[in-house]
Amino acid sequence: MRSWAAPGRHRKPRSAVPALVAAGTAAVAVAAVIAGCSSSDPLASSTARQIASEAAGNLQTSGGFTVTGKVTGTAAGDVNLTVEPGKGCEGNITQPGKGRIGLVIAGNQAWIQPTRQWLVKETGQAEGSQLAASIGNRLVSGLLTPASLGGTCTVASMTRPVTSAKNLAKKPRTSIDGQDVIPLRAGARTWYVTDTPDPKIVQISGTGRGAKSDARITYHPVTVTPPAANDTISAAQAGL
Repeated sequence: MRSWAAPGRHRKPRSAVPALVAAGTAAVAVAAVIAGCSSSDPLASSTARQIASEAAGNLQTSGGFTVTGKVTGTAAGDVNLTVEPGKGCEGNITQPGKGRIGLVIAGNQAWIQPTRQWLVKETGQAEGSQLAASIGNRLVSGLLTPASLGGTCTVASMTRPVTSAKNLAKKPRTSIDGQDVIPLRAGARTWYVTDTPDPKIVQISGTGRGAKSDARITYHPVTVTPPAANDTISAAQAGL
């Protein structure tokens, strides 16, 4: 993976990639509330493992969804990530005191769009201002790859922490905004899955570093396309 550095400098800030990876992963751990109410308990006889597997499969075949909410950890902040399963994603994370960094993944390519505020916080006033001037409003290509981002946009990477958890437990049915849900708990992380014949993950909550993370998923058709050529700049051209 390439590191960021301004021309003539050897200092190479490395926090950008972990921030993106953490944001993408953590974003997965959060979901949204879908309206509707069930009068029965169609998942009463299903195990936690069966419900988790089916809900993860429904997320993969959903046709698209947007994850929004707060995450904790390295990339603590507000995440907004729109995903086309199997194709890619686009969105951003806004970190308190740092600013926003955008991300687009389409196929085997990835682009990032850091704001001037974010660049200055990560690299210093001089370097950040120089990089911001070079980049402008464009997205930077050739700096990261989908693989280097740890599968940020793949449903498998998003759901693995729960579907593969050894201590996965099914908790008593509850409700969120009038929707009956079944909590599935794996350590400090909890999925809230609709209590319907076709269970969907509607909220994922967790704790870490003394803070709580929560986000929502809205299911809707998504088509992710690469940015136009004139809206991008290569990492080399930007001085990264």
